[in-house]
Amino acid sequence: MKDLNSKIKEYVQKRKTDPRYYPGLLGLNVVQGVFKKNSESTNIEKVLLKVAVLNDLYHTHLTAPVKMAKHIVSITDLGEKIKVGSPDAVIKISKITMKGTSEKDLYIFATKYCFMANPKMYFIYDPIVHKQLIRYLNLPLEESTRLNEYEFFASKMQELIKRYKIKASHIDLDT
Repeated sequence: MKDLNSKIKEYVQKRKTDPRYYPGLLGLNVVQGVFKKNSESTNIEKVLLKVAVLNDLYHTHLTAPVKMAKHIVSITDLGEKIKVGSPDAVIKISKITMKGTSEKDLYIFATKYCFMANPKMYFIYDPIVHKQLIRYLNLPLEESTRLNEYEFFASKMQELIKRYKIKASHIDLDT
């Protein structure tokens, strides 16, 4: 079996050169551009733009983007929390009820939102990352069920990086 660093490099290269990956790469570039140009988290219009673009291009399944944007704006010191990579940012963003959107989808959205706002400090959680962490870290069931707790999830991502001596950016780990 190829080592993990080689697999990551292979997927990163595919994302850059394989036409099948172009829509995803274009979507990533657009979302990153929107977050960069609209970095504040207190202006409802800028936050709604980020929420709507992320929801659409990253298929996060939010049924009420305006409600999410209002919720994000209401979170005290969210911009500062994201700036320092606080897990509390993910937790607070995901703590909302939204008819037709599951808690899991809210958590996934929150990790992606924080990642797009600060890609060096956050990891994206999704079902594929979940499966790969279980596989590469050989997580027992009781630990795998805790991956929806952001601090635990981030610690397992750090463990993966350390164990396999991964030399890749956080976005490359979401390949």
